[in-house]
Amino acid sequence: MTLSHIRTFAGAILMMTLAACSDSITDVVTPAGDYRATQFTTTTNGAVSDQIALGATVRLILQVGGATSGSLFLPRASTGTADQTISMDGTWTVSSGNIVQLQQNADTFLRNLPLHFENNALTGDQLQGGTRVHIVFTRQ
Repeated sequence: MTLSHIRTFAGAILMMTLAACSDSITDVVTPAGDYRATQFTTTTNGAVSDQIALGATVRLILQVGGATSGSLFLPRASTGTADQTISMDGTWTVSSGNIVQLQQNADTFLRNLPLHFENNALTGDQLQGGTRVHIVFTRQ
């Protein structure tokens, strides 16, 4: 077998191997994107509060490279005191099981809430200090 035949054979094997793979770089889905909270409820002692109906908004931007930005707005009706606008600046990572974890500069409930990424949405549901927080972010 000549060097030319070996190269041709190796090239053919490489092409067959690549063709057999169903996943390519373009098939990889990343959680990076611009999200808005479309469901956001809290439950304390059996009383459910729809935070969005009370005026709360959450925008979370997961940037390629791991940075986060956006804002969390909690109205007085939600906080019981004054309106609060909190920055979502920080970083994010994704672990096995498509779990997104935020490392925020501000200390919010989202900092401790694992978010499951599936179908262009992030979903978190967790009991935190006696209050169950349920939130769904939809990619815009």
